[in-house]
Amino acid sequence: MDGDGVLEGFCGSPFWNETLTWQSEDPDFTSCFEKTVLVWVPCGFLWVFLPLECFYIHIALNRLVPWTWVNVTKIFSSAVLLVLLLCDLGFTIGSEDVHPVDYVKPSVLFVTLVLQLVLVLVEKKRGMQSSGYLWIFWFLMLISSVPEYRSHFRKFSGEATTSFILNMIYFPFVLLIFVSNCFGDGRPQYLVQERGPRSSPQIEASFLNRLVFGWLERLIWQGYRKALTQEDLFDLAYENTAATVHKTWDNNWQNTINTAVKKGVVKSKATFADGKVQIEFSNEKGKKQVSIFGTLVATFGAPFLFGGILQLIYAVMAFVNPWILDLLIQYTNNKGGDLEEPFWHGMLYACLILVNSEAMSFIQSQYYEKMYTVTVRIRTAVVTAIYRKALKISNSSRKGSTVGEIVNLMAVDSQRLMDLTMYINMLWSAPVQISLAIYFLYQILGPSVFAGLAVMILLVPINGIVATQQRKLQITQMKNKDKRVKLMNELLNGMKVLKLYGWEKSFEDEVNAIRAKEIAVMKTSAYLSAVISFIFTCTPFLVTLAMFTTFALSDPQNNILTAENIFVSISYLNILNIPMAMVPMLIVATVQAGVSMGRINNFMNAEELDPQSVTKDKKEDPIAVEDGEFWWGHGEEDKAILKNVSIQVKPGALVAVVGSVGSGKSSLCSAILGEMEKTKGTINVNGSVAYVAQQAWIQNATVEKNILFNKKNDPERYKSVIMECALQADLDMLPGGDQTEIGEKGINLSGGQKQRVSLARAVYNDADIYLLDDPLSAVDSHVGKHIFEKVIGPTGCLNKKTRILVTHALTYLPEVDHIVVLKDGMITEQGSYQELLNKKGEFQDFLLQYLAEAGDDLEDLEKIKSEIEDKLGKVAFERSVSRIKRDSESSGGGDNKLSQLENSIEESIEASTRSNGSVRRRGSAKPQEVKKEDSKVGQKLIETEKAETGRVSASVYSYYFKSIGGMAAFLYLLFTSVGQAVQVISGYVLSSWADSNGNGTVPQPADERDTYLGVYGGLGVGQAVMVLVSSMIMAQGTISASKITHSRLLANMMRN
Repeated sequence: MDGDGVLEGFCGSPFWNETLTWQSEDPDFTSCFEKTVLVWVPCGFLWVFLPLECFYIHIALNRLVPWTWVNVTKIFSSAVLLVLLLCDLGFTIGSEDVHPVDYVKPSVLFVTLVLQLVLVLVEKKRGMQSSGYLWIFWFLMLISSVPEYRSHFRKFSGEATTSFILNMIYFPFVLLIFVSNCFGDGRPQYLVQERGPRSSPQIEASFLNRLVFGWLERLIWQGYRKALTQEDLFDLAYENTAATVHKTWDNNWQNTINTAVKKGVVKSKATFADGKVQIEFSNEKGKKQVSIFGTLVATFGAPFLFGGILQLIYAVMAFVNPWILDLLIQYTNNKGGDLEEPFWHGMLYACLILVNSEAMSFIQSQYYEKMYTVTVRIRTAVVTAIYRKALKISNSSRKGSTVGEIVNLMAVDSQRLMDLTMYINMLWSAPVQISLAIYFLYQILGPSVFAGLAVMILLVPINGIVATQQRKLQITQMKNKDKRVKLMNELLNGMKVLKLYGWEKSFEDEVNAIRAKEIAVMKTSAYLSAVISFIFTCTPFLVTLAMFTTFALSDPQNNILTAENIFVSISYLNILNIPMAMVPMLIVATVQAGVSMGRINNFMNAEELDPQSVTKDKKEDPIAVEDGEFWWGHGEEDKAILKNVSIQVKPGALVAVVGSVGSGKSSLCSAILGEMEKTKGTINVNGSVAYVAQQAWIQNATVEKNILFNKKNDPERYKSVIMECALQADLDMLPGGDQTEIGEKGINLSGGQKQRVSLARAVYNDADIYLLDDPLSAVDSHVGKHIFEKVIGPTGCLNKKTRILVTHALTYLPEVDHIVVLKDGMITEQGSYQELLNKKGEFQDFLLQYLAEAGDDLEDLEKIKSEIEDKLGKVAFERSVSRIKRDSESSGGGDNKLSQLENSIEESIEASTRSNGSVRRRGSAKPQEVKKEDSKVGQKLIETEKAETGRVSASVYSYYFKSIGGMAAFLYLLFTSVGQAVQVISGYVLSSWADSNGNGTVPQPADERDTYLGVYGGLGVGQAVMVLVSSMIMAQGTISASKITHSRLLANMMRN
């Protein structure tokens, strides 16, 4: 017995009746079809996808959605439906003329709705505010219930049967539950991640709301009424924050490294240092690298796969419309003939085209939303990884990575990956779409389709050649860009000195020289892009012309181009045009992304500082170095900077590190911080560390924010730190007090002010260990004395802390607990002040040299001078000082004078660029009072950027067109317009050609056919020429505009 026979016996009536369903003017489904298929489809969906929904319930983190009208409606309506199904089953049992389907239908629905009710209750308990799974189920239930509801109405004869009454009650409750599922439930009472007042409404939106992006309406209307600001935007969802994305990325990156080690790609040593894995690439096995590609797949593979599924659905749905169009054309051609179809067929075809188009729009919008989210996460992860890597790379690796290169990695290369990811699914969907389109075209045009296929195949080598060339150009372009960004960074950092010496023109020419190389590469690349645009604009036309020409000429008697095969073929060709138009962009994007990934891989594989070089054993002294040897790098030109270093610093001790310039004092601080490579010995740091660098590091923020550095503000402690670091007088004179904004690198502060802000930040941090790298050198002597007494010295606020002070200020040496003397990277002496003075060794020589260079400025050094005179004798002391002076004048006097000159220049520059609120005011012996009404003047150094709203002004377009060139802009618009006009005319010619052939029963005259072919071909060639010319003009124009705009911006910056 066949399937229909089985179902007929199961239902007691036919399963399918084509006369009733398709050929009737008033169509309807059979009773068997309504009781089986229309019930089993939604119920089957619920049971088949139950495991997936259970998984989502299992991973749900929030708990307990409160009682709301939404979940109460769902539960109450479900209970009503269950009662109705029980009634239906009860009445069926008591009836006589029943069949198995009459028992199975209510039973299946009852069990399924019980499952649905359980899911509603469980999801409420697990804090799930909306379920797409249940929404789709009820949508299917609603659609499936409509035919049976309509059938009962059609069969109603005035006497209400039990079945009629139950169905009339059943359908409204199905509709009610579906409507309630369109709304999101209340916010759960227990949240893993707190939601503030600006939390994204997408988190709490219902499935339907997310599907149609209804949660964005409020923001869209707000943007329509006024210009949106940062405060108007929603907070990022937890899974989209940089911290969350990077955490997942970092775990997968470490797994990638571990996998590389196990596979033997790399040998075990120290390149990636995270405390878990330390590896170094093996030179014996080539230049293999750990690639970020595997990490990208592991981190973003799942959402990317979901996007791929949506792309596949969209690609398949694209072929539905041409098929329906074919049916619609057949319906139109058959109208009035023997094969005339019912009127509702035409309405159905038109509605199906609309529904399919809308469904495609929904699918595509969801695809773009998912893929945009993934691409932003990818860029976030890559930029964060590069930034963190930049903080950890070793000094030898830092030599090969310029600031410009790192900036380009984060700004340009990460963007290249983002651009490719958005459309990378086209790499597999394009061949699928092309294959399907060719298959369907073959069904219409037969073997003639292979003529078009041959045209596409002939273009493949051109793509390969162009892609290879563009890859080479992209590599060259990025190298030039790295050089230019590096030079610009150096230029901006040294702008004061550059302007002082009048070097603007020289540096401007140097930047323009690099820019000229970039322009040359960009011009070649633009011309190649123009050629690609030309080829792929022409390709659809060439393919169409080749197919139609071959079809018409291969069999003139039988192969007649009619409206049906022309317009259906064009529909398939339009589908073909989309992937073919995307191919050139994909080629360029893939090439650029490949280059960018290689650059990022090179950087991510750079050697890192070894975190194990400094141990954290809490049983030892705060700082313990034993037989340490430290390097800045391990290249051929590098050598050990510190050798045989051994230091033991007791808790609460104040240790001074002294020595001549270049002896390794700052390097010792760097070694303790773990910033140098340790090749021998051990170093242990027990406790938190605060570091005050010799060159103060200042943020572009207020004075208060620079000092607090994200710490909670304790007013009493904050005020105490200000007083101890001698900053109160400075704050009184600054226009906004501690709310005054400090410019980039502290441009509106003097050197002493910057150093004191840096010191105040360290003091407020309240660390266990302080590394102070010559903090007193940039301040006046009386300020330095105040800072030593109130902060650093035995009576200072840090007297209980462990301190290492690098200093040239001999005045304070008698007050320190321990002195370390460095010479040529080695500790020559260490001990207390008196111990070293009694040894008459390197420390005494250092003091003599300092006294000799100090000259007459010995006010603060009289005590030290007298102590040395007592040790050596006055005559021996004076003889030693005189000898040191002679040696200094003969060897380094010029250098000293040059150094003094440079310092003088720097001070002059600082004085000239310092804001009016500087502490060093000439002509005033005491701080000037700041008027209350003027307290905010100068407080804000960098004003908030104002965003323009509304339309782009005509002046912007005018400037751009002028940069392109008036004639070039006019010709581009002209040729583009003509090309579009030619395309429209080509469509009209095809329509006229189809009309001339009628229904295709009579062959077209050869001369008329050839005329249409010639005109269509000529128009296609004309369009191709227009595209080529306009692309070339635009390539030249945009390069010209880029060159002019860059030159003007550079010149404007250099002359401000």
